[in-house]
Amino acid sequence: SQELRMNSGATAPEWYTPAVASSDFVKIASINQTTSAANAVQFNSCFTSAYDFYEIRGRLVAATTYPRFQALNTANAVLNGASYKYTWGGSQINSSGSGNTQNGGTFSDSNINMNTWDTENADKSKDFIIRVANPQTRVGTERPMIQWEAYGHSAGNELQHVQGAGYYNTSDKWGGFKIYSSSGSVNPTWYVNVYGLKS
Repeated sequence: SQELRMNSGATAPEWYTPAVASSDFVKIASINQTTSAANAVQFNSCFTSAYDFYEIRGRLVAATTYPRFQALNTANAVLNGASYKYTWGGSQINSSGSGNTQNGGTFSDSNINMNTWDTENADKSKDFIIRVANPQTRVGTERPMIQWEAYGHSAGNELQHVQGAGYYNTSDKWGGFKIYSSSGSVNPTWYVNVYGLKS
Protein backbone atom coordinates (compact mmCIF):
# COMPACT_ATOMS: atom_id res chain seq x y z
CA SER A 1 0.00 0.00 0.00
CA GLN A 2 1.06 3.58 -0.55
CA GLU A 3 1.71 6.23 2.07
CA LEU A 4 1.77 10.01 1.94
CA ARG A 5 5.01 11.91 2.73
CA MET A 6 6.65 15.24 1.95
CA ASN A 7 8.89 15.36 -1.10
CA SER A 8 12.65 15.76 -0.80
CA GLY A 9 12.39 19.53 -1.14
CA ALA A 10 9.69 19.76 1.54
CA THR A 11 7.54 21.77 -0.88
CA ALA A 12 4.63 19.38 -1.49
CA PRO A 13 3.21 16.01 -0.37
CA GLU A 14 3.76 12.93 -2.50
CA TRP A 15 2.68 9.29 -2.54
CA TYR A 16 5.27 6.51 -2.19
CA THR A 17 5.33 2.75 -1.74
CA PRO A 18 7.42 1.65 1.30
CA ALA A 19 9.68 -1.37 1.00
CA VAL A 20 8.21 -4.63 2.25
CA ALA A 21 10.04 -5.98 5.28
CA SER A 22 11.56 -9.45 4.94
CA SER A 23 12.94 -11.88 7.49
CA ASP A 24 15.97 -14.14 7.43
CA PHE A 25 14.23 -16.51 9.87
CA VAL A 26 11.01 -17.86 8.34
CA LYS A 27 8.48 -20.31 9.80
CA ILE A 28 7.71 -22.79 7.02
CA ALA A 29 5.81 -25.66 8.67
CA SER A 30 4.22 -26.60 12.01
CA ILE A 31 2.24 -29.29 13.81
CA ASN A 32 0.18 -28.60 16.93
CA GLN A 33 -1.17 -32.03 17.67
CA THR A 34 -3.47 -31.58 20.65
CA THR A 35 -6.67 -33.27 19.46
CA SER A 36 -5.19 -36.58 18.28
CA ALA A 37 -2.13 -38.44 19.47
CA ALA A 38 0.48 -40.33 17.49
CA ASN A 39 3.85 -41.88 18.12
CA ALA A 40 5.38 -40.00 15.17
CA VAL A 41 5.19 -36.75 13.23
CA GLN A 42 6.54 -36.43 9.70
CA PHE A 43 7.29 -33.30 7.70
CA ASN A 44 7.37 -34.03 3.96
CA SER A 45 9.18 -31.75 1.50
CA CYS A 46 9.95 -29.07 4.10
CA PHE A 47 13.63 -28.90 3.07
CA THR A 48 14.22 -27.19 -0.26
CA SER A 49 17.01 -25.35 -2.04
CA ALA A 50 15.55 -22.06 -0.74
CA TYR A 51 17.50 -22.40 2.52
CA ASP A 52 20.80 -23.97 3.53
CA PHE A 53 19.98 -24.06 7.25
CA TYR A 54 16.87 -25.04 9.20
CA GLU A 55 15.86 -25.02 12.85
CA ILE A 56 13.26 -27.34 14.34
CA ARG A 57 11.76 -26.50 17.73
CA GLY A 58 9.48 -28.96 19.44
CA ARG A 59 7.90 -30.49 22.50
CA LEU A 60 6.90 -34.12 23.06
CA VAL A 61 4.30 -34.75 25.80
CA ALA A 62 3.21 -37.99 27.51
CA ALA A 63 5.77 -40.40 26.14
CA THR A 64 8.07 -42.73 28.06
CA THR A 65 10.78 -42.96 25.41
CA TYR A 66 12.99 -40.31 23.92
CA PRO A 67 12.34 -38.34 20.73
CA ARG A 68 14.20 -39.95 17.82
CA PHE A 69 15.11 -38.33 14.49
CA GLN A 70 15.10 -39.84 10.98
CA ALA A 71 15.67 -37.98 7.72
CA LEU A 72 13.53 -38.36 4.60
CA ASN A 73 14.93 -38.44 1.08
CA THR A 74 13.57 -36.11 -1.60
CA ALA A 75 10.82 -38.66 -2.41
CA ASN A 76 9.77 -38.42 1.28
CA ALA A 77 10.83 -42.00 2.05
CA VAL A 78 12.26 -42.54 5.53
CA LEU A 79 16.03 -43.13 5.61
CA ASN A 80 16.06 -45.92 8.19
CA GLY A 81 19.13 -48.01 7.39
CA ALA A 82 21.85 -48.54 9.99
CA SER A 83 23.84 -45.57 8.65
CA TYR A 84 23.21 -42.93 11.32
CA LYS A 85 26.32 -41.80 13.16
CA TYR A 86 26.07 -39.52 16.17
CA THR A 87 27.72 -38.43 19.38
CA TRP A 88 26.08 -36.97 22.49
CA GLY A 89 26.88 -35.68 25.97
CA GLY A 90 24.80 -34.39 28.83
CA SER A 91 24.23 -33.66 32.48
CA GLN A 92 21.54 -34.28 35.06
CA ILE A 93 20.53 -33.18 38.55
CA ASN A 94 18.13 -35.07 40.83
CA SER A 95 15.80 -34.05 43.67
CA SER A 96 18.50 -34.67 46.31
CA GLY A 97 20.82 -32.19 44.60
CA SER A 98 23.35 -34.68 43.24
CA GLY A 99 24.22 -34.82 39.57
CA ASN A 100 26.57 -36.32 37.03
CA THR A 101 27.50 -36.25 33.37
CA GLN A 102 27.45 -38.91 30.68
CA ASN A 103 28.39 -39.18 27.02
CA GLY A 104 28.19 -41.70 24.22
CA GLY A 105 27.31 -42.27 20.60
CA THR A 106 27.34 -44.82 17.80
CA PHE A 107 28.56 -45.30 14.26
CA SER A 108 25.67 -47.60 13.30
CA ASP A 109 22.01 -46.90 14.16
CA SER A 110 18.67 -46.71 12.35
CA ASN A 111 17.83 -43.31 13.93
CA ILE A 112 19.35 -40.53 16.01
CA ASN A 113 18.26 -40.94 19.62
CA MET A 114 18.09 -37.41 20.97
CA ASN A 115 18.02 -38.14 24.70
CA THR A 116 19.60 -41.63 25.15
CA TRP A 117 19.80 -41.42 28.94
CA ASP A 118 17.42 -43.04 31.48
CA THR A 119 13.66 -43.65 31.14
CA GLU A 120 11.57 -40.56 30.42
CA ASN A 121 8.80 -39.41 32.76
CA ALA A 122 5.48 -39.65 30.91
CA ASP A 123 4.03 -36.79 32.97
CA LYS A 124 6.72 -34.33 31.89
CA SER A 125 7.49 -32.72 28.55
CA LYS A 126 10.54 -33.45 26.41
CA ASP A 127 11.68 -30.29 24.65
CA PHE A 128 14.14 -30.24 21.77
CA ILE A 129 15.87 -27.96 19.27
CA ILE A 130 17.37 -29.41 16.09
CA ARG A 131 19.57 -27.47 13.67
CA VAL A 132 19.91 -28.93 10.17
CA ALA A 133 22.77 -27.89 7.90
CA ASN A 134 22.73 -28.23 4.10
CA PRO A 135 19.95 -30.82 3.67
CA GLN A 136 19.98 -30.36 -0.12
CA THR A 137 23.38 -28.84 -0.84
CA ARG A 138 26.35 -31.17 -1.32
CA VAL A 139 29.97 -30.26 -1.92
CA GLY A 140 32.05 -33.33 -2.69
CA THR A 141 31.19 -36.05 -0.17
CA GLU A 142 29.51 -33.63 2.25
CA ARG A 143 26.56 -35.07 4.21
CA PRO A 144 23.61 -33.16 5.71
CA MET A 145 24.22 -32.76 9.45
CA ILE A 146 22.10 -32.12 12.51
CA GLN A 147 23.01 -30.61 15.84
CA TRP A 148 20.50 -30.94 18.64
CA GLU A 149 19.75 -30.43 22.28
CA ALA A 150 16.99 -32.11 24.28
CA TYR A 151 15.89 -31.67 27.87
CA GLY A 152 13.24 -32.95 30.26
CA HIS A 153 12.49 -35.00 33.37
CA SER A 154 13.27 -38.70 33.70
CA ALA A 155 11.20 -41.25 35.58
CA GLY A 156 13.70 -40.97 38.45
CA ASN A 157 12.80 -37.29 38.91
CA GLU A 158 16.03 -36.15 37.31
CA LEU A 159 16.22 -33.04 35.18
CA GLN A 160 18.36 -33.90 32.15
CA HIS A 161 19.96 -31.96 29.32
CA VAL A 162 21.58 -33.70 26.35
CA GLN A 163 23.21 -32.25 23.24
CA GLY A 164 24.78 -33.91 20.25
CA ALA A 165 25.47 -34.01 16.53
CA GLY A 166 25.09 -36.58 13.80
CA TYR A 167 24.37 -37.46 10.19
CA TYR A 168 23.15 -40.20 7.84
CA ASN A 169 26.13 -41.60 5.97
CA THR A 170 24.79 -41.85 2.43
CA SER A 171 24.73 -39.43 -0.51
CA ASP A 172 20.96 -38.85 -0.18
CA LYS A 173 19.71 -35.30 -0.13
CA TRP A 174 17.08 -34.69 2.54
CA GLY A 175 13.55 -33.59 1.67
CA GLY A 176 12.15 -33.67 5.19
CA PHE A 177 12.25 -35.52 8.50
CA LYS A 178 10.39 -37.74 10.91
CA ILE A 179 10.46 -37.57 14.72
CA TYR A 180 9.01 -40.39 16.76
CA SER A 181 8.70 -41.91 20.21
CA SER A 182 8.46 -45.70 20.31
CA SER A 183 6.15 -45.92 23.31
CA GLY A 184 4.18 -43.99 25.87
CA SER A 185 1.91 -44.56 28.83
CA VAL A 186 -0.46 -42.14 27.12
CA ASN A 187 -0.34 -41.65 23.35
CA PRO A 188 2.18 -38.85 22.80
CA THR A 189 1.26 -35.41 21.52
CA TRP A 190 3.56 -33.04 19.67
CA TYR A 191 4.20 -29.34 19.15
CA VAL A 192 6.74 -28.85 16.37
CA ASN A 193 7.72 -25.79 14.31
CA VAL A 194 10.16 -25.73 11.38
CA TYR A 195 12.04 -22.56 10.40
CA GLY A 196 14.23 -21.79 7.42
CA LEU A 197 17.34 -19.61 7.82
CA LYS A 198 18.79 -17.68 4.93
CA SER A 199 22.53 -17.99 4.35
